[in-house]
Amino acid sequence: MMRHTLIRLAAYAGLTLKLSTPAFGAISGITGLGAPVDNMQPSLALNYLVRVTGSDELGEVVPFAGSFAPAGWALADGRLLTINENVDLFQRLGTAYGGDGLSTFALPDLRGRTAVHRGAGVGLTNRSLGDSFGAETDVLMLQNLRLHNHDVPGGGSTVPAGFEPQAFNNYQPSLALNYAVALTGNVPMPTAPQDPSWYGQVRLFAGSGAPGGFAPADGQILPVSTNFGLLNILSNRYGGDGIATLALPDLRGRTPIHVGAAGSGPTHAFAATAGSEGVTMDYSIMPTHQHTLPAPAFATLPRGEGQSYDNMQPSLTLNYIICIQGNLPSESLGAAEPFLGEVALFAGGFAPAGWALADGQLLPTNSFAGLFSVLGSAYGGDGVSTFALPDLRGRAIVGVGQGTGLTPRSRGDAFGAEHAQLTVDQLPPHAHPVSFNADFNFDGVIDGADVLIWQRNFGALNAQRHQGNADPDTDVDAFDLAIWKTEFGGPALPLESVPEPTTLALALTAAGLLYRARRPFDRKGASRG
Repeated sequence: MMRHTLIRLAAYAGLTLKLSTPAFGAISGITGLGAPVDNMQPSLALNYLVRVTGSDELGEVVPFAGSFAPAGWALADGRLLTINENVDLFQRLGTAYGGDGLSTFALPDLRGRTAVHRGAGVGLTNRSLGDSFGAETDVLMLQNLRLHNHDVPGGGSTVPAGFEPQAFNNYQPSLALNYAVALTGNVPMPTAPQDPSWYGQVRLFAGSGAPGGFAPADGQILPVSTNFGLLNILSNRYGGDGIATLALPDLRGRTPIHVGAAGSGPTHAFAATAGSEGVTMDYSIMPTHQHTLPAPAFATLPRGEGQSYDNMQPSLTLNYIICIQGNLPSESLGAAEPFLGEVALFAGGFAPAGWALADGQLLPTNSFAGLFSVLGSAYGGDGVSTFALPDLRGRAIVGVGQGTGLTPRSRGDAFGAEHAQLTVDQLPPHAHPVSFNADFNFDGVIDGADVLIWQRNFGALNAQRHQGNADPDTDVDAFDLAIWKTEFGGPALPLESVPEPTTLALALTAAGLLYRARRPFDRKGASRG
């Protein structure tokens, strides 16, 4: 008896309800392949050397534009040394870079890596001496994807995919060492040569300490009263008021780059910071993309603006200088510093006498025969009448060779980009369920629950989709029910046959009872009967 009554109620409502699994939203096609994202900022490959004999400067690390390790130095290639033959050096380095600490220890491995200062710069991650971090490429995961949806032609939209995204890594392969600034020495001059030790040098050490007269390049504030010579070189470029105080360069977590522009990139001003540890995807850098859909739509509308982003890791602009008048280095005979082709960092705004800015300038071979014998034409020039100095403008130094799991780098290789633009292939693979216009509760299912929302708000003006409005007119009316009926899977509903909302609600209750009696289902649409 109850069953016949419910059937009559449904018939009275004037609806032919399809008593089967409710209509589920379609799933879009997958977009994105998870292709790797190049993470290399503008860089130039040089040799890093480690001083393995000597006294106060044992363990110093020096970039060198030549192709060999001069006597008294070794390439910074991570090689193992025996402790009993290198006791003093082991006391400086310990096992920060490898070895068992009993019979062996390792030199820093800067092949394919750039050097950053240990410690935590402002807003940056703390890096301990010997920390190896960063990557040549990143593969974006779903947690890096900005939460987004797509509109569907003719109305409706997809269910959002993605997250409030985590930043993806912006560090290229790096190694934490120890940069230190010379607080004492001679006053460097651009015209008169002087002793190689002068104010404002920024030198690199593999040990945790530095020789006397040096202080860590950690941005510390110093009094001018006891550092007047240094003030003449640094001024207040790195902080302080320039009257009572001055600040040292802060290289904690940062790699140094040379003043100027890499190629056609932006110009980096002296003492300026650049870059970031990570990049967070927003709509501006999200690649413009869409997803395929079943007919008749065939594809979603596109989303994402596809703009470029800053590919620089945390960096600080100083002056890289190269020795052009000095001792000739040799693999068999030791040469005192400075030696030809040695590359140094200077916190001042000029190149001291005997040095030149590492800005790629051409020099005549006949006037610089010794330097040419060290550099050759690895950095440019015709190798006959001219040769070029390394061009480090806007670039980081990366060690020559192939570090573990890294790309091999040859001396003079210039690579990397300051800005990058994500491609569609680099997006993590993702798809979107399609939310129909009449999916008023946004659950991906067109069913009676959506009609109950429509019924509760029937007659409302200026309504939104979650209130039962399925079309652009902003009113909850019979047109919206007709859309629901079509998307539910039945034939189009003539508007003149639309019942009153109260009658419809009763009919839907009846239909729901009939449906549950005949064929229960789960939310995935699988019959349980």
